Amino acid sequence: MVGVVRSLGSLWSTAAAIATSLLLPAREARADPPSEPPPAGPAYRVNLAYDLPAVAVAGVVSSSWLLRGSLAPPHCAPVCDRADVPAFDRWAAGRWEPGWRTASDVGIAAVLVGAGATLFVAESPRNAAVDAIVVGESVLFANTLAIVAMMGARRPRPLAYGDAAPVEERTSGNASLSFTSGHTAGAAAAAVATFGTLRRLDRSYASWIALGVGVLGASFVGAARIFAGDHFPSDVAAGAVVGVASGVFFPALHERTGARVASSGSGLTLSGSF
Repeated sequence: MVGVVRSLGSLWSTAAAIATSLLLPAREARADPPSEPPPAGPAYRVNLAYDLPAVAVAGVVSSSWLLRGSLAPPHCAPVCDRADVPAFDRWAAGRWEPGWRTASDVGIAAVLVGAGATLFVAESPRNAAVDAIVVGESVLFANTLAIVAMMGARRPRPLAYGDAAPVEERTSGNASLSFTSGHTAGAAAAAVATFGTLRRLDRSYASWIALGVGVLGASFVGAARIFAGDHFPSDVAAGAVVGVASGVFFPALHERTGARVASSGSGLTLSGSF
């Protein structure tokens, strides 16, 4: 009798285990569907311990632009010899159209404002502010590199190769700062950095639209600088290279490398691999 009871107990235990294994999936299937994942965080990680000193140094170097009026005029002033200009740039020598200078200033302002506005439309204000810092750093460092090149090369501007511009313009220190185009560098950096940010946010369609508009804006700025007599075509091309490189490098430097930040209640949740 005892043996029969033990056998029945063993059979009951086995049946209970089988029933449990069959019921558990069914219970999980009836569970409430998972809630929507929390919204993703910004595309980049900003570390103030690194970013603030870098921005401070770039800002100090860029401030040398304010001293351009005290620089020596071009070595060939008041009228430089067009024969000294490489053949591929010579067609721009002697140009002077101040209206195009104003147009280039308006163009670069529109590109920068448009880049910032795009980020604030694409994501929350808090996340957009973080990403805008990185895009802004790309623009700042592109301009800084352009200013360093200008101060080092001291190439006369196209307006110095003719007499269309006022003599005080041709004999100013600013007339010797042609290479490279800071306007073009900044516009190109803003366009490329905004494109990369939207790609990281999985806004694929919007990213290509932003790139197209940004490239058109940067191209207009570069052309306006040539027509104004402020830069040669090679100066604009060099500025574009600096801007594109800066727009790629600095966002990549702040990339999250697999991390995801999402809001969770009143705080933040960080997950991912580093």
